[in-house]
Amino acid sequence: MYIDDPGGQPCFTDQLTQGNLEKADFLISQSGDYQIRVINQSSSETAVYALAYEQIEPIPADFNVDSIVNGDDLSELSFAWLQDPHLLNDESRLRLDLIPDGIIDLNDFSHLLQFWLMTDPRYYPWP
Repeated sequence: MYIDDPGGQPCFTDQLTQGNLEKADFLISQSGDYQIRVINQSSSETAVYALAYEQIEPIPADFNVDSIVNGDDLSELSFAWLQDPHLLNDESRLRLDLIPDGIIDLNDFSHLLQFWLMTDPRYYPWP
């Protein structure tokens, strides 16, 4: 199975083994149309494939969407500290304003701390 991003660049590749159900996780990092290609790798002319997906909302304050709120997310918040996220040259910075009041400040930091070290067990293999 191959998934290409809106620019036609591969963003996911997996060689599925015959007869096995496989779960494939990947992050849709940009808007647009993605193309999914499934190539028949069986020895017969026909094969049966099924595809299902689920959209999972990230944990609030998990800015880099790695399924844990940790120092990486705090680092992103600190990059924009005391700034208006609308004035930053990156639309994705708007998500840093956890308390949407037009400034990245102590209110947003406090909100991030409510989720500190929270993980999504479906996707984060906590040791």
